Parts: sequence; C-alpha cells; structure tokens
Amino acid sequence: MRRMALVVTVVAIAGMAGPAGAQVAWLGAAGGASWTWDGERSSLVRGDDLALNLFVGIPLDRDALLRLRGAELPLGGSHGATMRAVGLGVDYFFPGVVGEALVSAGVGGYRLNLAGPQPAGSGDESWELGWYLGVGEWFALSRRTRLTVELTWERTRHPGSLTMVAATAGVAVSL
Repeated sequence: MRRMALVVTVVAIAGMAGPAGAQVAWLGAAGGASWTWDGERSSLVRGDDLALNLFVGIPLDRDALLRLRGAELPLGGSHGATMRAVGLGVDYFFPGVVGEALVSAGVGGYRLNLAGPQPAGSGDESWELGWYLGVGEWFALSRRTRLTVELTWERTRHPGSLTMVAATAGVAVSL
C-alpha cells in the first residue's frame, strides 16, 4: 500500500511539473560515508558500511528541484546499526566553481535499525520526524547525466537528538 501511494505521488508531481525545462524527472543514486555525532566525546564517529542515497527529482523551474529521497546511513560506533530516511525536500541550483552548486533542505521520517535485540518500549527503532540540510555540486558528464557530490547534515528526534553527517558521490540521470 505504501509503495502504491509513493508511485501515485511521484506520477502526480511529474504531471504538475512537466513543463519545467522539458525534463520530467531526475533519477539519482550515490554512495559514500556517514558519521554520527558523539556528544560525550564531542566528535564525529564514522560508520562501518557504505552510506546509500537514492532520489527522484522533479524540476520546479530552471533552478529548483523537488527531491523525494531515501537514504541508508550506517551509525558510527554501532556495528550493523543504520538510520533509514525517507524525505521530501527542495534543491536550489546556482553557478558553481566548475559545475552547478546546490543547497538543499527537507523533512522526512527517520528510523533507527539497531543491531541486536532492544528492550521493549525503548522507542529507539521507531519512525521519528527529522530534517536535513545539504550542499553539493553537480558536474555535467553529458546533456542528461550529472556526477553528484553532496554533503548532508541529518537531524532526528530520536533519543539524544541523533545527528549524522553523510558525504556521497553518485550519478543523476535526466529522463
């Protein structure tokens, strides 16, 4: 049911945003590293596994993109634990140093997937509201393909106000 609602939402947004630059959508995939803020040590702790980021972007106009994103971010210091994110945000593009620079922001749901059994009622593995801020640059590889480099800061309402940073590089393709 959730997948069907997602498909209907993406199709509806694509129908509304079709005239924007004659592009219907951008599809992207990226991988990289993630770090979790450890308040006790006042440091960032790197996650053990690959951070993944997938998105569908609908152009709103020439310089803005509505992004539906999903991410899987390994938690630093917790082998096998991850943070899953599903969010909706807006990317703003402007001329960059070499490519197109971007600033992005959005909100979404975040779910901790902790390694091992957790005490009942701890709330650690529940979905919580969160937000993200990002910066990056997209480099043209061809007319419809971009190399993406992005840095995002993720913040959730989980116990301890979990904060994560992810650095990813990937590819975006215009449809």
